Amino acid sequence: MNNPIMIPAYIAGIHTLKDKTIKVSVETQEISPDIMAQLYTLHKGGTCIAAFKATEFTDEQKRALEVVDLNAEELGNKTPSQRLRAALYRLWENKPEGHDSFPMFYEYKMSKLIEFVKRNID
Repeated sequence: MNNPIMIPAYIAGIHTLKDKTIKVSVETQEISPDIMAQLYTLHKGGTCIAAFKATEFTDEQKRALEVVDLNAEELGNKTPSQRLRAALYRLWENKPEGHDSFPMFYEYKMSKLIEFVKRNID
């Protein structure tokens, strides 16, 4: 694992999203091209670990961060069922098919999917 990137920053904004996740906007002062490249690499790679603290990390805390070794699913990527639920939510937003609430729509669509799977079992 690469060493963690530790740079002074502040939390510029926190927003809750419709799928109950949180978007945290972090701003820094000017950073070196090397750090910028490392951040871009993390950005393209998907999920990563973020650690926030009001004061600088101690050496012991830095060592603890360096040994964190989790795969992408453990880092917070959605499970297939969570992805399906999120996709169904987007579908409901665009085409509610007469359903007044997402829970009703979700139950209806899941019932249809379960019926489809059962019909295809040998």
